[in-house]
Amino acid sequence: MSDFDEILETEEDKVTQGVPELVKVLAILSYIGHGFLIIIMLVGMAFFASASNSSLGALMGAQMNGMLGVIIVIFILFIGLSIISIIGAAKMQKGKKIGFVLFAIGSGLLGVFFLLSGAQQFTNLVLGLIIIGMVIAFGTQLKHLK
Repeated sequence: MSDFDEILETEEDKVTQGVPELVKVLAILSYIGHGFLIIIMLVGMAFFASASNSSLGALMGAQMNGMLGVIIVIFILFIGLSIISIIGAAKMQKGKKIGFVLFAIGSGLLGVFFLLSGAQQFTNLVLGLIIIGMVIAFGTQLKHLK
């Protein structure tokens, strides 16, 4: 065979490969993890909203309303970052590299937030490490995406 034929064969192999199974598995794990985080944040928002109307809210007085606003903004920020991560994972599952940028922004910021709060709870430290690990795992598969 000539060099030209060998180049054509390797180009055809690359076209038929598709998205690796690892990217598909990581995307599904990302959907589950970030979906679960969104549900937890929505439940937390509902809890704090109902707590402001209960005896706890009456006990704290005006401080509760100010604190509630900050807590709701943080929950909305976490939900937004999770949605960006889900969109990025979906794009990577379709074989697009731009999905990694979205996933890295959303999950990277979430991972940093969890790592910074890891001093308060060990669970946050573990979640932060898992999220950063997912970003690194997706990053190793970038060569297979277009």
